[in-house]
Amino acid sequence: MNLPMSTSKRNLKLIEITGQPCAGKSSLVKKTMLPSGDFIVFKPNIHQKVMHFIFGCSYLGIARTRTLLAWSFLESCPVIFKCNIFFNAVSKFGCRKILEATNSQSASVLIIDEGISHLPFLFLNTDTSLVMTFISAELKDMDVQIIVAPGKQVIYERLKKRGHKRLKYIPINIFMARNYEVEATILSHYPTCCQTLKTV
Repeated sequence: MNLPMSTSKRNLKLIEITGQPCAGKSSLVKKTMLPSGDFIVFKPNIHQKVMHFIFGCSYLGIARTRTLLAWSFLESCPVIFKCNIFFNAVSKFGCRKILEATNSQSASVLIIDEGISHLPFLFLNTDTSLVMTFISAELKDMDVQIIVAPGKQVIYERLKKRGHKRLKYIPINIFMARNYEVEATILSHYPTCCQTLKTV
């Protein structure tokens, strides 16, 4: 989907969806993708992702970009995976800022799956409070929906069935425990950090 840039007043509302792995984000997004004139689910292609990364580096500046790089290299995974985490993290900022400057004529709401508000789940080896402080300026202008995870047994069964890239490098019990910690932290703090917050 090509989103043209516009200098006219934006009439597009952006809603970010976040939540821990296997909480049900994909199911919600798939339902949201049913034909409707009210909203669009934004799914960038590889060319757009590269553009988002470049724009994200420019928006963040050297100091903030270096912070994301440092956090990425704290993660428990191979170097190539760390680089992918860094690429995705920076791209989220570029994507958001480009979309904020976009004027859509086809819908009034655009859904962003795992945008900037999802960063705490990306950096599992970094204190979540530090990540939230890092994105605090962006959060205050955001409408966010958090998909609250069901019981731990449900998450465990979903992870075992569907798998997750990080489970190659992190034991499932540790991975689950950390994600529940992140979820609890953002559920506690996002209500006062975000412009609007909805739990699903």
